[in-house]
Amino acid sequence: MSIPLQDNLNPADPEEHALWALVNINEDLGAPLLLPIENMRAWSKHLFDCGFRHHKDLQEKWYIPPADDTPLYGAVGGKWSDTPPEERDEAAEILANLPTGVKADLKARLLAEDAGEV
Repeated sequence: MSIPLQDNLNPADPEEHALWALVNINEDLGAPLLLPIENMRAWSKHLFDCGFRHHKDLQEKWYIPPADDTPLYGAVGGKWSDTPPEERDEAAEILANLPTGVKADLKARLLAEDAGEV
């Protein structure tokens, strides 16, 4: 299964209502799904049954999934942002997740391309 994302889930379904918010809670682990998805769906339903509801106007964190082509040594789990998707600088976020060596290689390639060497 792919990573459960807020835009792809049914907020009226108790098993999906909070599922997206349970993704990659501990970013340091680098794994978006800390438990089997069935467990996370059960947690979502439990929270829903306890009265927890998402209020879009009160949301202060947004999940940024890893790029589809992110290598295993990259930001595998994605990350949480304090900025809504429409206000984020995606290029800066991608660069922030790249290892230093990959950034240096990318910079050299871009400079070579600008100089017409590619």
